Amino acid sequence: MRRCHLVDQEITDQGVLYRASDEAAGYIELLETHYSQKLKDCADWIALQVRSVGKHQFKNFVRTQIGDWTEAFSTTSGTSLQG
Repeated sequence: MRRCHLVDQEITDQGVLYRASDEAAGYIELLETHYSQKLKDCADWIALQVRSVGKHQFKNFVRTQIGDWTEAFSTTSGTSLQG
């Protein structure tokens, strides 16, 4: 959260104090949007499917429905972002 500038750190006589930064309010507002809620719903559905049928079967299901998107996530040098 510090890397994203969502919290400020202050060293006090009592120790280290963390508080929300000025940028945190905008981020919280984004998390409360309809779009963000739909993303959470989709993530919940995916997690449920993987738990229900297993990772391998879910990956096969996705590939049969939308294909393999590996090329869409490749860098310009041709290497995959997956490693």
